[in-house]
Amino acid sequence: MSNRQARREQSRQARRQATSYRGGRSRGSSQGGGDGGGGGGRGTNFLSWPFLAGVSLLAAVLLALVIVLALRNGDDGDDDVTLSIIDQALADLPTEMQNGNKLGSDDAPVKLIQYEDFQCPACLNYTLNIEPFLVEEYVKPGLMQIEFRHLPVVGQESVSAAQGAFCAAEQNRMFEYANVLFARQARGDFRPDRGAFSKEALVEFADALGLDTVAFDACLASPDSLGAVSADQDAANAIGFRVTPSFVINGAPLQSPPQSTERWRDIIDSVIEAATAEDEAESDAGEDGDAGDGDESGAEAGDADEPATLSVIDQALADLPTEMQNGNKLGSDDAPVKVVQYEDFQCSHCLSYTLNIEPFLVEEYVKAGLLQIEFRHLPVVGQESVDAARGAFCASEQNRMFEYANRLFARQAEEGFRPDSGAFSNDGLVEYASDLGLDTDAFEACVADADTLSAVASDQAAAYELGFRGTPSFVINGAPLQDPPQTTDGWRSVIDEAIAAAGAGDDGGS
Repeated sequence: MSNRQARREQSRQARRQATSYRGGRSRGSSQGGGDGGGGGGRGTNFLSWPFLAGVSLLAAVLLALVIVLALRNGDDGDDDVTLSIIDQALADLPTEMQNGNKLGSDDAPVKLIQYEDFQCPACLNYTLNIEPFLVEEYVKPGLMQIEFRHLPVVGQESVSAAQGAFCAAEQNRMFEYANVLFARQARGDFRPDRGAFSKEALVEFADALGLDTVAFDACLASPDSLGAVSADQDAANAIGFRVTPSFVINGAPLQSPPQSTERWRDIIDSVIEAATAEDEAESDAGEDGDAGDGDESGAEAGDADEPATLSVIDQALADLPTEMQNGNKLGSDDAPVKVVQYEDFQCSHCLSYTLNIEPFLVEEYVKAGLLQIEFRHLPVVGQESVDAARGAFCASEQNRMFEYANRLFARQAEEGFRPDSGAFSNDGLVEYASDLGLDTDAFEACVADADTLSAVASDQAAAYELGFRGTPSFVINGAPLQDPPQTTDGWRSVIDEAIAAAGAGDDGGS
């Protein structure tokens, strides 16, 4: 069976598997894929610009289709429930605690910065399921202050909506306005960049909340509103954030944000305990001078660490057991633990996993024959996420998937990287393949082949079926992994437990 046939069989198995595990209704991701389209006829020049442009258009169409399908997953009753939750959150909002783009006391021991996009379904999910909990449990008692910043990644109306929210913040109504925007996204007829967040709509939302619409309209027209959104986006990119929602807690970027209120409670409580202990031990330390610029210092540290980051990736590539690559898999087919990882090459959290977790798993478990890793694609950041996934798929056709993936992540780690800015252009993808010594003629033909886009779309559809909306996401021995660990010790516990459950002994990775 060829690699391509094997991938099709994997996709069929994943869909059957997903049927057993998917729970209640979830909404789509900020980007998507879909079913594959047809290829060119006999004699078509697959490398010609018109054909490649057509493939890019097909990619965009497929992305739109999956967004549509994801957003339409469910019935009108589900939409009513979602809107009811948002209405309740708006009713329970401590409006008197709004100040600009902040909610909560300036004296709160925990300062949470959240970067969001009003067209991002994962942000809607956070607004529905997590934020009301944080407000009730921590903001109202004075233990947390939430600061809202903008990271528009989905489309042009993400920027427009962010400008509207900024102008609402100018009237100290930011969080109320944000809830109205997310309520609009939750409606069944919502489609990204289709007019839901037009200027007229933004003013209408402001009027419905009783804002001064004259001042609001003037704010929208001012270049200052766009400048403020751009500044937020630059700060997020400097930290390394590429997807939404992303978070900074007391100056530290939060890797792999939790998906449950229980995990959020654990994190916030630990931060409160640490802040309380620090206050008690260093009551006269003068920490006020450092407050509020933690995310900027983190960005500077990230810049300084860039050579070290690339060195880690180079070492991981040098240590990779290349002979154990087979298509999109790394490790023995007889391994007792099978991990399927869904990633996006423009996702900063995926880069962190590649730097800090994957080399540990390879060294401790893959080389020992205890773990097989399967790489699948869930492009959520932008169009070049899809393009990079196509390149990685074509590398897997030559059994060089994991080497190529490391090369793509190394490109993301370079200073100046920005999503959808040409780093993963067709020329770039071919250049990376050439650097690794791949057959570039076969690689280019594969990238131009419509079946390649179909393979990426199949991975994405399988991920949606499992309920995944962000990256990285994981399936271990057929079961979706909730709240993936953020440390090697946490992963060791998860893998050792899976080995024991599989009856393979308890000596792996110990």
